[in-house]
Amino acid sequence: MAKHVLYIRMEKYLRQWVVHQYGEEPVSFPRWSKENDFLQDHVQRRPWYWKPEPSEDSLSISVPKREGFQRRTWCYVPSYKLVILRKMLQEKFYRAFFGYIATPNPKITTMKGRIIAFMNANGIEEDKSNLETLMKIRQRKKHLYEVPADIDMKANKSHKGTRKKTK
Repeated sequence: MAKHVLYIRMEKYLRQWVVHQYGEEPVSFPRWSKENDFLQDHVQRRPWYWKPEPSEDSLSISVPKREGFQRRTWCYVPSYKLVILRKMLQEKFYRAFFGYIATPNPKITTMKGRIIAFMNANGIEEDKSNLETLMKIRQRKKHLYEVPADIDMKANKSHKGTRKKTK
């Protein structure tokens, strides 16, 4: 257990994806990334009673360096801020996931095959629970991330070019 590490609880697939994207644990985000800026903005002085609590399903993140602050005393981020960081990482995962699935691939015709290919390409273990979870995510959130195939602008009555002229 390192002194300058934060722990965030995550699902198995998301934790594996973050480790694949940013390197080994403890994960350190790139210098000018949104995640690193978020951590630098919300890092606080460590309370005397606080100790990092690692668990089996948590991701360890190293506290970024901040100019003028020592990491041994400024290494605490409140748990409600870590929830926001987790949501930021989850949103980044969703964009990568749906972007990968939406790209046409003539070799992989089924959606299950595309999800398995995404898992293999992004360091996610190919087990039954991860596959079922990603299939459910696709089923529930596809309307948010997939681009509609055709948009008929003339179907909208408030559009300028669709009104009938009156005599």
